[in-house]
Amino acid sequence: MMDSRISQLLNLRTITAVIGRALDRSVENASPFMTAAAILGFAAHPVFYIIWKYIYPQPYENLGLRLLGSLLCLPFIFRHYWPGWAARLLPITFQLVVLYNIPFFFTYFMIRNDFNLIWVFSTVGAAFLLTMLVDWKTAAVMLGLGSLFWMSYGSAYKSTQDMAIYIQYSLIMLFPLLFGGIFNFKLQQYRKKQHEFEHRLRQMTNQNSAMMQEQTLLLSHFLSNTIVARLRQFQRKFDLNTAINLITRQEERFCAIMEADIRNFTKLFGRETELVVAQLINTCFTEITTIGQDLAVIKPVGDALFMYSDDQSGKEHTVNNILALAIFFANSIDEINNHLAERGEAPLNFGIAVHAGDAIYGNLASNTLIDPTIIGLNVNKTARMEELTKAPELQERVGLNAIIISDEVLDTSQELIQQTALME
Repeated sequence: MMDSRISQLLNLRTITAVIGRALDRSVENASPFMTAAAILGFAAHPVFYIIWKYIYPQPYENLGLRLLGSLLCLPFIFRHYWPGWAARLLPITFQLVVLYNIPFFFTYFMIRNDFNLIWVFSTVGAAFLLTMLVDWKTAAVMLGLGSLFWMSYGSAYKSTQDMAIYIQYSLIMLFPLLFGGIFNFKLQQYRKKQHEFEHRLRQMTNQNSAMMQEQTLLLSHFLSNTIVARLRQFQRKFDLNTAINLITRQEERFCAIMEADIRNFTKLFGRETELVVAQLINTCFTEITTIGQDLAVIKPVGDALFMYSDDQSGKEHTVNNILALAIFFANSIDEINNHLAERGEAPLNFGIAVHAGDAIYGNLASNTLIDPTIIGLNVNKTARMEELTKAPELQERVGLNAIIISDEVLDTSQELIQQTALME
């Protein structure tokens, strides 16, 4: 007995699951047409009431039944705004509304209007429309339910001859049901293939996006983020080879330049091992390279640091980028020196120079080695300015790790320099 009940329960759950999947599939198939069909159903009932009641009067009309059909369609016009609990009821409510508005309504009005041609043609058209809103199996079930309901009505109020006529017309309605079902079936096959293609396309897009992110991450470890960002910008418009050519071609650009070099580097090796010195230099360069990656091209060369900016936003942004990084670097070195002083170790002394002007940008290596840089008189002038920091007279006036700034930088970035002075 227990096994029998369990078997019945499992069968009931299986049937419920099958019906649930069928309802969901039917709603999914009708989804592209649902809102349009709801608007059409809401407007058509009162419009055709006026037409069949006053313009081309028919034997039977019923405003109440039509208004009920319009009201049932109204919520589906705004189905995208349904709350969660109501959205879960969409499959079953949609089927019930369709069942009322097409099989029940058209069959009933065809019988009440004595099978006149207007309502026969209307019912045939409604049968075809039904196959657009639900799959052909559901459409057949709905037409069957509508027919049985109103045939039972007709058997009570109509003659046997009238019911025979209805059965004949019901057979005719099998044709739009059949051809509409075939059309809808082919349409759903096409949509399924389209969904599969879109799914594969999204997968490929996600894979390409992941590969681009991996490439960008990899490139950012060997090139400055500014160069990588410019490469990606060109790559979105052109192919990879063209993008590489654009970021490596030689051309004149306005650049802001900074050069920094450790003073008394030889003495460091007298106090510490080469590994400790290398670790100390790494500590000095870590913060500036991490923060400055998005503002400038940074090139550590041994114990020296060279960076330049050619911001496309204009000269002021270009100069401010480098000047802000130079100020940050000087402050960072001061903090490192404070820690060194606490341990009783000698401080670091950097010579720092900032200049701005036109330079030749481009890749100076071979086509197989991408390393864009800048050369020119203004680059050499920055190097000579940095050399001036070796002079004891200058160090006595400005102290250790001070920044020498050219007139070109001062003229372009007065506001940032004033703000920095006020902060100090």
